Amino acid sequence: MFKHLDSVDTAGIGTVGIYDDEQAFRTGQAPLRTFRLKAKPTKGQSVFDALTEQAAATDADSPELGIEALKNAVQAHLDATAQADDWDSIYTAALRASFAGPYQANGIAYATWMDACWLRCHEVEAEVLAGKRAVPSADELIGLLPVFKG
Repeated sequence: MFKHLDSVDTAGIGTVGIYDDEQAFRTGQAPLRTFRLKAKPTKGQSVFDALTEQAAATDADSPELGIEALKNAVQAHLDATAQADDWDSIYTAALRASFAGPYQANGIAYATWMDACWLRCHEVEAEVLAGKRAVPSADELIGLLPVFKG
């Protein structure tokens, strides 16, 4: 496994890609999965150096990263659904719920759906932790979510 700090945002959150090997990264192959880290720099250390150090120390097979990958997949599904309806993201769509006007009903529908999806994710997590089901793949988890009916 090869880990690479793929990006860092202005809030000091880095996205780390996990690749089969360094060659896979260098040839532009997509990462097997990604995870995000919040920079915790020591005094005098740059955000980039802190994230690079943290990424190197993170176990690529840890269960926490699997959960993070599933959360990222669900978030991407929510955003893609909203984007298909010409919204920037699920958050932009849901924000409209609080404003009276022509988009309020659609905003309420997105906000309600987003909550229902995350509620279902927490139910699945509880079932996994209780030993009632195996950890689902990202596609399986998305298949368990309610369908948006906007």
